[in-house]
Amino acid sequence: MKNKIKLLIVLSTFLFAMPILAQQTQQTQQAKQTQQAKPTKQTQPTQPTQPTKPTQQAQQILGVQVANKTTIDGVTLQLNGAGIRSKYFIDLYVGSLYLPEKSRQLRYILSLPAVAIRLNIVSRFISSKRMINALKEGFNNATNDRTRIIEPQIKALEVFLKHEIKKGDQFTFMANKKYGVTIYKNNKKLGIIISNPFRVALLKIWLGDKPAQESLKIKMLNLAPKF
Repeated sequence: MKNKIKLLIVLSTFLFAMPILAQQTQQTQQAKQTQQAKPTKQTQPTQPTQPTKPTQQAQQILGVQVANKTTIDGVTLQLNGAGIRSKYFIDLYVGSLYLPEKSRQLRYILSLPAVAIRLNIVSRFISSKRMINALKEGFNNATNDRTRIIEPQIKALEVFLKHEIKKGDQFTFMANKKYGVTIYKNNKKLGIIISNPFRVALLKIWLGDKPAQESLKIKMLNLAPKF
């Protein structure tokens, strides 16, 4: 009798637990199906980094950024050399020479189709009058005092430079063998002077036998310094 009672108790417990186990099994299956239905997050492939092109760093002289290349009148020129013009221990301007290709020979430079000389004013002591007087002295030295043939062109240059000059101004003389010398101030065209003797004399102010300053000429032509 006792055994029958125990058997009935076991059967009752099993029948009571059956719905609960079935419900739990169903919930487990639904959870698995839901998890399988969720889209898996795919990792995007890493894009290769594009190599950066090396940039040409500009030189800095007395706070002036001297570009390694410049384009003037559609002509691209490269920096040949740059230095400082000083007088009485005062730095006046940074002078730069730009050529189609680098050279140290004045004769070859004078034969090039395009040459540019750029002056960046770094002193408040430079005025229009002082600039004109310095250039007139430079023309005298460049031509051995034979400026008569280019006197009209020198007068024209004086007109272009008659306006106020202040620290921070930039002058560019684009000496084109075919079209003459174009004068720019702060990237604004002031005018053109057509004369090959004038073009040659202008370049010799800084690059000739009697330059405005020997140390500046050495820097512009990238020559070995003299001791």
